[in-house]
Amino acid sequence: MNAPQALIDLIRAESDVKALHRLEWCEAQKCWLYLIETPFKTYPRFVVGWTDETATDVRRIVSCGLRENADEHFALALEIARRVPGLEEVMTTLAAELEVAR
Repeated sequence: MNAPQALIDLIRAESDVKALHRLEWCEAQKCWLYLIETPFKTYPRFVVGWTDETATDVRRIVSCGLRENADEHFALALEIARRVPGLEEVMTTLAAELEVAR
């Protein structure tokens, strides 16, 4: 599913968004998973989260300082979101899998 332009515009208009790098629909969670870059020169430079179509229910899942890590976190979050029901469970599973990877 292609992201609606209105949603892309809403996300990009936020003051804490420098760039929107990824935005993908997760059918299992009925939400959009996003990867943004913040304007901060230090942590958190990149944020993975999800939102509804109106960008009113925005939830941060994980943040990090390096783009390559953010890309990996995004891919892992999307994979987990497709198989684990519910936001809290996705966040708990992601945190556990990231901890194991360290």
